[in-house]
Amino acid sequence: MNVETTRDSAQRVTNETYRFMSGARFHPSGDKVVVTKWFTSSRSIGAGEGWEFPASALGFNPPVSAGTGIRLLERTLPAGFDDYGEEQIGPEQALWHGDDSLIISKNIQDSILFEAKQLDVHNGIYSIFERNLTTQQTVTLVDAFPGGASRPELSRDGHLVTGTIHYIWDGLSYDVSVIYAPMGTYPSFAFSPDDSAVIIWADGQIWSVPLSENEFGEKVTPKPIKFTAHIKKYLGKLRTIDDIDLVGIETADTQRVKAFKDLRADASGKRVVFQAAGETFIRHIIPLPSTTTNTSTVVVHAHWDDQNFTALELSNIEEGKATEITGLPRGRFLYPIIHQVDRKHRVIAFVKIASDYLTGGVVATAAPGLYLANIETTSHEKTIAMTNVRLIPTEISLGDKMNMRFLGSHSQLLVQQSDRTFIIDLAGKVDDDGKPPHRTIASGKMSQEIAVSVGSQSSWMAKARKLLGFNQCRPYLHSLEVSRLSKCSSTIKSDRDTFRIDCTKTILEYQEIDAALTSDVVVLVNATLLTMETGDLDKDLIFDAVMVIRESSTLFLHLAPWRFHLEQRSLAYKEIHDVSL
Repeated sequence: MNVETTRDSAQRVTNETYRFMSGARFHPSGDKVVVTKWFTSSRSIGAGEGWEFPASALGFNPPVSAGTGIRLLERTLPAGFDDYGEEQIGPEQALWHGDDSLIISKNIQDSILFEAKQLDVHNGIYSIFERNLTTQQTVTLVDAFPGGASRPELSRDGHLVTGTIHYIWDGLSYDVSVIYAPMGTYPSFAFSPDDSAVIIWADGQIWSVPLSENEFGEKVTPKPIKFTAHIKKYLGKLRTIDDIDLVGIETADTQRVKAFKDLRADASGKRVVFQAAGETFIRHIIPLPSTTTNTSTVVVHAHWDDQNFTALELSNIEEGKATEITGLPRGRFLYPIIHQVDRKHRVIAFVKIASDYLTGGVVATAAPGLYLANIETTSHEKTIAMTNVRLIPTEISLGDKMNMRFLGSHSQLLVQQSDRTFIIDLAGKVDDDGKPPHRTIASGKMSQEIAVSVGSQSSWMAKARKLLGFNQCRPYLHSLEVSRLSKCSSTIKSDRDTFRIDCTKTILEYQEIDAALTSDVVVLVNATLLTMETGDLDKDLIFDAVMVIRESSTLFLHLAPWRFHLEQRSLAYKEIHDVSL
């Protein structure tokens, strides 16, 4: 049977619109299957459940409604935990044993959250259980200790001896029980037709592992199953572009930047600020909105330095002058925003995190969270002092991405994160822990971003009533008048395939962003470097390295399995990693 015939005769059993499933196993009767259905929570790691679906005879092909199926095996909540949706541990790899029992494997070391770093393969991670669906009794067939037990498989005669483990072979490859493995902790295997051997993959080959012993009582040596595969591959048409001077582009004095982030619009909607390749760009929006009031004249930067960490700076757009903000302790500060109270006085808000991948979590880790402070600007000072720096207890998730802005005044702060958008009333009555009132605007269990958004980097211009967003793949800034959204609403509902793209693309405006930077960075990848630092060849010779050269600074980055080596020489520059108008 060829591939086309197989596809034509395939028959749908499930109709899931969101969850995914794996490991389908037929019931002995052949009229139903059990699968592991994966339920994700606030993390992308799914928790398994055993679900049953009817499997009609081939050719009958009845319609399958979305969301059908019967849950046979649920997740188990530990004592004191009542949020079923956040439970990340459940039964996996279910298979039938008789007419009314299921054999499963389950992670028994984690109770709520999957924590790979805490798992110990020697103590065991998975155990194998059997659940009787009639009596609802569960018994342990193989305990996790020692070494763990997963990926259960029944012999063809369905016999299972409990309480006794027979050693067969030690030639298997390592399983993946230490990680989230919806594909199974080990590749599928099966018993031979007469149950005399196990056919299993290991070490790049398929093996036949005999279960019998020879006349001397010795185990029979497993042998690989040799086979020849005839593989036909079709190569796509070779695409060439003759008019591109690749060498000229790579060696040019300037390079065009096409990847942008941290998009922010000023209050008037006339200008946007964003960053690319460590530099800040300001662009006028075309066409200009009708309103021309409250045009921002300053940009707040968050600079990074590997020794001193974050430094904040105010840049005056009109005067072309940057002023450092003093008064911050050493730390990692992100997402700075400002609100102008009057001509001289401003309020600044920012977030402090306790650690990151490059600098670790040893230095400057105290008191992470949301901070507010006051700044007073004058035209003559070389620095701006930050005063009344205070930590605000909040419900902000510091490990998540966020977008913050003041609403009208400095007493209302809008915070947008992956799964929640809320307003912090900074002038409201605080609770016993000093936390001001929080009001949730929207929330979502599996959302990636809760905000008014059209792209991966978006910004909302309140007074201009316009939504802005970058195209992730091309250097274009898109804008959309909110008042025009209703134009296509009725047609979108009736078109589930394309959502009337022919209508929506007529209300979307865009402008090309032409941004270029001096080509002062050279990157050498997959390099072999001899540093000549210690005179010891084993220490000085670095393989698979990335060398970044920028002006007078050289960065050696060594990426190898289970190692991360970072060394920086003659550090003489700072990078901008957050900007706001």
